Amino acid sequence: MVEDNDVFDGLGIEIELKTPDDFLKVRETLTRMGVSSRKEKKLYQSCHILHKRGKYAILHFKEFF
Repeated sequence: MVEDNDVFDGLGIEIELKTPDDFLKVRETLTRMGVSSRKEKKLYQSCHILHKRGKYAILHFKEFF
């Protein structure tokens, strides 16, 4: 059985959090960044933080497709 250490399959940027509370700080910051709508006053989040098998990564929304 081959063990795969890259749980995100090369997508996004893997990050290391210093404290467990940092996840919430990063998530909150990413919700405030994005692309604004021209017609309505709305902000569309462009990057998301993922947690998988104890590792974290920031991915652009286009990498989900």
